Amino acid sequence: MTDNDTTYNGWKNRETWNASLWINNEPGTHEEARDIVRRALADYIEPFLLTAIRAHEDPAQRIADQRRGALNDAGDALREWWDELNAPDPETASPLGDAWGYAMSATDWYEIADGIAEDMPFPVVEEDEEDEER
Repeated sequence: MTDNDTTYNGWKNRETWNASLWINNEPGTHEEARDIVRRALADYIEPFLLTAIRAHEDPAQRIADQRRGALNDAGDALREWWDELNAPDPETASPLGDAWGYAMSATDWYEIADGIAEDMPFPVVEEDEEDEER
């Protein structure tokens, strides 16, 4: 009997855990990643609010759908950003490039975005707007 559990330290797999560790372990990369996730979540606020107001409906399911969409976008943006920061030269074929490509494709970027967003309210209000309201 084999164990097919691929989770690692509470993450989907080792690649996701490792990418999250590197992203969140340094203040600079952590803040940049939070900004990426915050922007993706904020991009969903205005269309969501307008639709909810016009529809006069219970927004609970729509909020969940909007959050998932925003986190998918945030995951894509995180992957692109992380790849730009760290990828080996794409013009040169190498074992390192192959390993990087495998690790990037195995990483669950949605899960990383969701982990970063855990302490952010949704809908997200840009920090500048929050400061002006206080």
